[in-house]
Amino acid sequence: MKITQSISLYYQTENSDKVYIIEQYKVGEDQFIVNFRFGRRGLTLREGTKTPLPVSKEKADRIFTTLLREKSQKGYRELPESNTSSQGETLFPAKEGEDAREKAILKRLNAAIHGEEMKSDWSLSRVVWRAGELKLQSAEKALLQLCSTVDETLIYSLIWTLSRLASQQAEAFYLKWKDDPGLPSHIHRLASAALLKTGREDIRKAIEDQLSSQLSIFSQKQILSQQPHPQALLIRYLLKDRKEEYALGLYELLSELSLQSPPYRTSFRYIFKLAEWQDDAPFWALIAHKLERAADLKTENAPRAYGKRTRSYLLRRLIRKLERLGGAADPNYVQLASHLLLSFDDELDAQKPDVIERLSYSFDQSSRRFTPHTQRIHFDKNARYLSFFYILFAHSSRYELNAQQTAWICTEGYIPGAEPPPEREEAFPELWDQAGDILMQLLQKAKAAQVHAFATKAILANPALDSLLTLTNVKALFASSFADIQELALGFAKRIYRPDQPSTELVLAMMSCQLEAAWLQARAWVNEEPQAYFSDDDFLIDLLLLPEAALHSWLRDSLADQIFSDKRAISICERLFQKVLLEFRGNEEPSLIIESLKAIFDKALSHISLELIQQFLDRDDEKLKILGASILIHTDIPASSLPESIFQSLLGSDSSALRVWGIRLFSKLDKAQLATKQTLLLQLCEAEEAEIRASAQELTASLLAEKSPEAKRLAFQLLELAYSSSQEIGATYLIENLDISSQSMEQIIAFGKHELLSLRQFCQAYFRNHVARIKYEREIALNILDTDWPDTQQFAFDFFQKEFEAKDWTTDLLISLCDSVRPEVQAFGQKMITHFFEEKDGPEYLLKLSEHPAPAMQLFASNFLDRYADQHIDRLESLKPFFITVLSTVNQNRAAKVRVLAFLKKQATNSPEAAMIVHQIMDRLLGTASKGDKSEYLLLLMAIYKQFPHLDKVWNTQPVSIWKRH
Repeated sequence: MKITQSISLYYQTENSDKVYIIEQYKVGEDQFIVNFRFGRRGLTLREGTKTPLPVSKEKADRIFTTLLREKSQKGYRELPESNTSSQGETLFPAKEGEDAREKAILKRLNAAIHGEEMKSDWSLSRVVWRAGELKLQSAEKALLQLCSTVDETLIYSLIWTLSRLASQQAEAFYLKWKDDPGLPSHIHRLASAALLKTGREDIRKAIEDQLSSQLSIFSQKQILSQQPHPQALLIRYLLKDRKEEYALGLYELLSELSLQSPPYRTSFRYIFKLAEWQDDAPFWALIAHKLERAADLKTENAPRAYGKRTRSYLLRRLIRKLERLGGAADPNYVQLASHLLLSFDDELDAQKPDVIERLSYSFDQSSRRFTPHTQRIHFDKNARYLSFFYILFAHSSRYELNAQQTAWICTEGYIPGAEPPPEREEAFPELWDQAGDILMQLLQKAKAAQVHAFATKAILANPALDSLLTLTNVKALFASSFADIQELALGFAKRIYRPDQPSTELVLAMMSCQLEAAWLQARAWVNEEPQAYFSDDDFLIDLLLLPEAALHSWLRDSLADQIFSDKRAISICERLFQKVLLEFRGNEEPSLIIESLKAIFDKALSHISLELIQQFLDRDDEKLKILGASILIHTDIPASSLPESIFQSLLGSDSSALRVWGIRLFSKLDKAQLATKQTLLLQLCEAEEAEIRASAQELTASLLAEKSPEAKRLAFQLLELAYSSSQEIGATYLIENLDISSQSMEQIIAFGKHELLSLRQFCQAYFRNHVARIKYEREIALNILDTDWPDTQQFAFDFFQKEFEAKDWTTDLLISLCDSVRPEVQAFGQKMITHFFEEKDGPEYLLKLSEHPAPAMQLFASNFLDRYADQHIDRLESLKPFFITVLSTVNQNRAAKVRVLAFLKKQATNSPEAAMIVHQIMDRLLGTASKGDKSEYLLLLMAIYKQFPHLDKVWNTQPVSIWKRH
């Protein structure tokens, strides 16, 4: 849809100030529509159309001309240089009709004073309010004569307007209504605000005391609820201009609170109205920004607060406020607009471009049918922020406000991302031309790309641009984090740079920014006049503190041929360090600073005093401590003369980087000093940082190389550390220097069980070469089998089979092998028992092996039953726990169970005594046995009863019930 004709008409008399706008649009091929808008000047206009369906160009022209003729006959006249705003409200030249408006307002006020009726739908309260909006000082006298009213709406409007006019004669009027119980609280609040603004000091103090008392109560409630009290926010806003304590942190607090949180909505609305009343740009813009970002704010808890209609009204009010200020050429327009623009941040607020498709129909006269048309409506970035877009694009040919006044849409032919027009597009460009300093602030502080584009275009067109291009302003632009602003700053820098007057400040600002082109230009200027720049010590110090590696590399190359006296070099180093201590910003890079100082002022760096270095080490910031440590490592100060506190501070730090510097410093100690710090060395050998660990291990190895009396103990301590690299240092020393024969058998075996292969092999070699001692201490030596390392275990198996003879084994030794918890050692024990078995030891093997809980050992023990327990009542009694354990197992060790049950069946019929023991075993098992096992046990009991029936009375048995299926 493209506008083809537009005319703005106005009708202005003493009692009327109306607007009528006629617009013709092309919506398709030879399809046009004619719309109109009308209403009071300055208010939202009502809309209508003369063509419900599109018509031909000829007919549209006829309709347009007819409507224009009708309105002209009724007294409407064309506005000079008609300019229709896209949001539905007409923008007027700043002075157009100003006298007529003032006269109309004064006439309406005078009529009200004299009780005269005037034909107007403009209410008296609205007339009064309008006088306040325009700040008509000429209306003050008439307004004071209306103060006897009792109409609440009029009272509120009078307080609002008289206080904006700073009337000194309205004090009694404010006092009268400030605490009147018959009036609502919003009138009390505004009257108090007016008195705080224009009242006598004693009245201001009384109101302040009253509000402060209320604030203390709300503060107590705030402590209990752990969140700001809504009323406290409002009171603090009312008092913020009285004392700093009330204002302190208020803006930040309101920034963090959500407009959609029910407890704070009312407070936000009151503060918003008060900020608008007194043109308080920061707070007005803060809440305006929240309104723009908020969606439908109605909730179940607050069904009447900030619904869609309320929010829509407030958003229209934002634009109306801006339009009226701009139309009156009020400087406050730029203040409010700039603060609102500054509140938007692309990272947090940016809305992406969007497009929707809308289906419409046109009527074809020839075919007598409706033809469908798909219209694509484009929305540019942030197009739904109404006031934001109004400020930036009110005069743009690219955008127009949609009919619902909910968003700005792209006009026909423009798609987001296309090249913008060269002309300015913002509302009231003439006001921005008078506010170059504010434009500069926008460029320096704004966080939205669209604001940058607007401010850039406006500043370049500003007639006072040359006066705005101060060094301070250009430096501030280079400090921006946005590339487009830095590029603009580079253009300004080239514009103000004078080769005959080198500016170290400008060059430093260019080198400090992230724009490569700025770096290159700055370095080119320095290279043209190196002496003019490098003779300035402050300039050198500032360059050395910059964090860019490329800059430091260039600086070192540029100063390679410069000659500095020792005195000057030391002075530069000391002043640089003092500046870091006094003005630490956190972006300095210690490694770059030291690297450059070492390359340029190496000798001077070695003369820095310990007192200055200590100031860095005493700071809490990690970077400062690192800088101090790196300075210290490059000085000539002997490490032996350093206080112990420095080592403790660095090596005991939570920062790995500081611990690295600590170990570097630690390594400068001589061997005697290191020997006194073995505990600390061992701790450092356990450090997580590889660099620290490697350095500590190297120092430890150097101590071991001294072969001092303490070396062996240190080597053993290394074996207990977690890292194998530390263990290997200790192991290497011990293998090369330890007389292993002097060690206990326990220690030798510990070598065999160690995770280091070299130590395990050390132990194995000793076993092979000292068989006699191993046999002598065989009870201890056998413990080598209890190891997780297969190589050591297999070695031990082979060793004991090969080197031990029958005389070297005792039953206790063999049984101890079987008592191991390791299955492989148990198996080895069984093998050795069968290999060195003697008949006389059979009963002992049976009784002791039967006590083992492992199924494999139980099975092995069952091999000895028939030979060494048959017809031995005492052994049978001793083996009862064994029998019960084996027969109680479920789904395992079946072979052992079969052997044991067969053995018991055989014993049960041998003698009454044996039968009694078997009966006790069966009686114990019957309660828990499975169905299959229980039948076996019952059959065994029946066999016992049959063999020894006379034992019934002794056993006191119960009859067995047998369940049968019927």
